Amino acid sequence: MKDIETKYGWIVHAVESNYLGYGNLKWIMTTNIGPIFVKQYCKIRYRRGLDGVRDALKYQHPMHLDGIPCQPVYSYNSEYIHTTFSGEDYRFLVLAQDI
Repeated sequence: MKDIETKYGWIVHAVESNYLGYGNLKWIMTTNIGPIFVKQYCKIRYRRGLDGVRDALKYQHPMHLDGIPCQPVYSYNSEYIHTTFSGEDYRFLVLAQDI
């Protein structure tokens, strides 16, 4: 939460764990800009790295801008996977009702 607040200036009001999926930790966070979905990547599951995920996310946001129905992802310093000060990799997206 602190990393998101520091990088984007958003305020996290509430956090709800999401237990769906495999291995990654996930949350839905209520922020001052609306709900966001946050996924922390499992170091064991992705022990070979996140290069493939990084490549896929680089395409997802431009596809959204071109009108293809997919969620926009947010970059910070041109990176779509963010790293906390403690070394945890995560990404997030703003939850949209119309996609």
